[in-house]
Amino acid sequence: PSGQSPVLSSVFNHTEDAFCVGSSGGTAKIYDICGGKQARNLNGHLSSVDFVDYHPFGDFVTTASADTNIKVWDVRNKSCVKTFQNHNESVNCVKFSPDGQWIASSSMDGTIRIFDLVASKQLHRFKVTQPNSSDVPHTLEFSPDELILAAIKGK
Repeated sequence: PSGQSPVLSSVFNHTEDAFCVGSSGGTAKIYDICGGKQARNLNGHLSSVDFVDYHPFGDFVTTASADTNIKVWDVRNKSCVKTFQNHNESVNCVKFSPDGQWIASSSMDGTIRIFDLVASKQLHRFKVTQPNSSDVPHTLEFSPDELILAAIKGK
């Protein structure tokens, strides 16, 4: 619709009855596919929501923002349940692990980080390139057994 911020990322939930979009306006929005309408607004970032990912089997979404934060949202309650503020530059990508216990993130600060959702802490920090380099990963993907994390540079 006109007057709305451009969509930067989107993802379906595991039951494929809803999807989430991240926008340049700093909001993530949940859409109900069966009802054909917007169901939720997730407000809380101070800058664009550059990437979104749905939890593999729960009603949670994680968002990555240019404000350097990663947020985890309870979709049912429309509330932010965790905020990770470990990155120093814009966060390009977030990805839930297949078991839903970790989040991987990549940032323009040149790092990939792994966070434990239950313990609410950073587990690992990998320096992969110089900050603001064109080699900063923009896509992350866990292998199904969670032993490998692929990081792809470029958009």
